Amino acid sequence: MPNKLPSYFMLENWLIDVDQNLVTYDDCIIKLEPKGMLVLQFLAATPHETVSRDDIFKACWPNQVVTEDALNRVISSLRKKFTEYDVDSTYITTIRNVGYKLIVPITEITNPRFRQQDEQYHERDNNSLTVPSHSSLSSKTKYAVALSVILLLLVGLYFYFSLNDNTNTEPHKAQRFSYNIGKNSMPAISNNNQWLTFIEASTADKNTLKLQKLSSNYARSIGNKNTHYSHPELFRNGKKLAVISRNKINNAFSIVSIDVNADKHEPLLPLTTQSHGLTIHPDDTLLVYTQPELTHSNNIDHQLFSFNMKTKKSRKIAFTPSGMSDRLPAFSLSGESIAFIRKKTRYQDAIFISDLQGNLQRLTSFNDEIFDVKWLDDEQLLITKSTGIYLVTTDKKISLWKKTVAQQPYSELSIWHEKNKLLVSKFNILSTPLSFDMTTGQEGFQLTSAEALDTEANVSPDGKTLVFVSNRTNRNALWIRQKHQVSYIEKTESDNVYDIIWQPESNQFAAAYKSGKNYGVLLYDITTKSLYKKTLGSSAIHLVGWKNSKEILLSQHQETSWVLNSVTLSENNVAEIKITPFKDNFDVYQGRLSTDKKNLVYLNSTKDKWHIWDFNSTPQQLLYQPYGINRNWYIDNNFIYLLHQPSWQMVDGKSRSITRMSRYNLSNGTTESMHKIASTEGDYRPYPLIYGFTSVSKNKVSGDFWLLSLDKGAR
Repeated sequence: MPNKLPSYFMLENWLIDVDQNLVTYDDCIIKLEPKGMLVLQFLAATPHETVSRDDIFKACWPNQVVTEDALNRVISSLRKKFTEYDVDSTYITTIRNVGYKLIVPITEITNPRFRQQDEQYHERDNNSLTVPSHSSLSSKTKYAVALSVILLLLVGLYFYFSLNDNTNTEPHKAQRFSYNIGKNSMPAISNNNQWLTFIEASTADKNTLKLQKLSSNYARSIGNKNTHYSHPELFRNGKKLAVISRNKINNAFSIVSIDVNADKHEPLLPLTTQSHGLTIHPDDTLLVYTQPELTHSNNIDHQLFSFNMKTKKSRKIAFTPSGMSDRLPAFSLSGESIAFIRKKTRYQDAIFISDLQGNLQRLTSFNDEIFDVKWLDDEQLLITKSTGIYLVTTDKKISLWKKTVAQQPYSELSIWHEKNKLLVSKFNILSTPLSFDMTTGQEGFQLTSAEALDTEANVSPDGKTLVFVSNRTNRNALWIRQKHQVSYIEKTESDNVYDIIWQPESNQFAAAYKSGKNYGVLLYDITTKSLYKKTLGSSAIHLVGWKNSKEILLSQHQETSWVLNSVTLSENNVAEIKITPFKDNFDVYQGRLSTDKKNLVYLNSTKDKWHIWDFNSTPQQLLYQPYGINRNWYIDNNFIYLLHQPSWQMVDGKSRSITRMSRYNLSNGTTESMHKIASTEGDYRPYPLIYGFTSVSKNKVSGDFWLLSLDKGAR
């Protein structure tokens, strides 16, 4: 076993930065998974020497029981990343029945982050007085100098720790709790501090309900094979758990309870559709969950309902305004309050609390997307956002508790009260835009390739330029691809960028962005490479499309509806644009223009009605009721094309996530099924092509649990 592991080194032409989990080749920067980086670092400690599989397992999976396949996949992933950018080279070779060996040169170099500190120290040394050499000092003088140095060090250390105690030291240091090549999510720790339940996703079985004793490292699978589970919660007595289930065969939803010792299932409550979370009252007599209010409608906006375990009856708890949706309810420790997340628009969430009588109080403003909320005690909550974990109090104070590191935000929370620890999940999601050819119905063609979250992508009408959104710079920004050249468009970094729409002549495109509290529209000219951005305030916007070469239609949220506006460009200067109401009595939540620009089809804010407007007469409501439709649709002159929510289906004997397509005929009002394609993400807008469309697919999701101490700043 090597005594020292290199942390900053060259692997032939690759720069490896272990602390940042980054590898760099020319101008390409790739993010490695922590486990992959650890294995690479361990091999690099003894280059050109064979490292046995046993030694790798001991170093990289200590005190864990894992299969041989875990290491195989890590090695395969590393090889794939290297050969993707350096096809002709081999870096890791397999020594049959023994292990692996790095066969390229390793050169350790000084980390520039540390070099800057060293240079500062050297500069101070060079400016100091000259000290006589050791040979010119007497023994008494040597003793006095040494004593002075020691005293100075002690005094310096005293002041350093006195000044930095509880201020500059990093609070809530993260400790790895689980190691998984797939994704662990939705953790829930029982109130008796004995059990942890969670959902495990892997390539072999996409969804498995897991149960683990907190005193053990082993998690066993529970539940039925043909059932998809989500949002498990343990009862206080630790003997049962409740979980939302979906039967993969008949697609029926329900809440069931499972005995943790006997794996016995008991149906509690049938549901009309997928629930967005549940929570159990501390006395185990009441469940709170989410569902749409009107079970016979196509409304997909959720509200809070309670279910009495004794009477077996449900009732609505609180009123939810039209167009908003509630999710992830959480009972306080006393059971007197329920916290939940209310979504106003796509990137605008707020934290609310309610009592069982439906008396509401909003704790935060509608600013950012919120991932999860949990009670710390009856007066404090923890929430997660892309920027970190925040502490929220019931008197509406909010403060940053733990900042996000790199591109892996903290997502889901569960509190381990006995250990005074916070269990959090951290996800690494990679996605890529795909183009689909409707004439063949084949699998999508990958438009980009990077270890990043590449999302919405739109091809120019002339087919020469691709523009897409990516977080390759650690923030969402626009990237452009012309022929085989991919480049970053400077000054487009924002919290979110979406709705990319091309001018008919293919010279300019527009996109919507959100930066902090404000939304805006940006315009980019690909010929002159000029960028113009205009902020439109804190109300959310959606871009519809170019009505002509000088006019863009967009909708903006106003109270309970969406107002249609016109963005007019000046004849001579793109920077001089005017935004005026186009139709303020239309509720245009999502709008699409037909290919010939003669019709506007739009979805209302409750997402249950479609209208078509020819810009002259009164808009006509379409017969089709769009259940489960949000951004996942596009149109041409004759049809509305719908990409339905993905579902698991058997394909060639394997369970796969499939997106079903259908189309609605604008002329005769009929609907027909179309292709079944690879799973696509409904949160991202698809864009039409001549014979198909572009959409986004996740190609990799990994995530594990981490423990954070609650000792500082949260009690």
